[in-house]
Amino acid sequence: LLFGFHESGVVDMSNDQLATALMESKQQIKIFDEIEAVGENPPSEDISVSHYGQTPVVAVFNVEGPAGSIYEGGHFQVEITFNPGYPFKLPSVKFLTRIFHINVFTQVDGTGHFRHLEELWDSRWNMFMLLEHIVGLMTNAKLSYLPPHVYETVFMYMNESKTPLESLDVFDEE
Repeated sequence: LLFGFHESGVVDMSNDQLATALMESKQQIKIFDEIEAVGENPPSEDISVSHYGQTPVVAVFNVEGPAGSIYEGGHFQVEITFNPGYPFKLPSVKFLTRIFHINVFTQVDGTGHFRHLEELWDSRWNMFMLLEHIVGLMTNAKLSYLPPHVYETVFMYMNESKTPLESLDVFDEE
């Protein structure tokens, strides 16, 4: 058998390597299908698939700075790592290219991470929606996605510099 039964009637496949491998390969095929769908019909003309593979699946996307944004003309790479449990678990998302953006937290190694995704992620999201979200943020940053202490710091700066928030057209205060 590929699995065992507990007295409670629950199926247990955690100790069977073949069952685990079959489940992971099915998940991997689903992720590959999503990547190929994004390659054929990207959420934006600014996105293309660079490469993908490995276990867990790692996909790298090229993102051109959206027209009309402060990133216009820039070339960025976004890496998405699909850990076991996707889409029920958030994939790891980071910019491989250094980017200065209020919703992207830059790490010491220069990569940028999206902390707010932990709160937004829903199992109904897919790769298309995730990439669409990233490009959308490059056009309109969202102050509401900031952790409270950072949000307060931004507003303290705005008040001290007497710069009205409305004058900064890159922000959307949703």
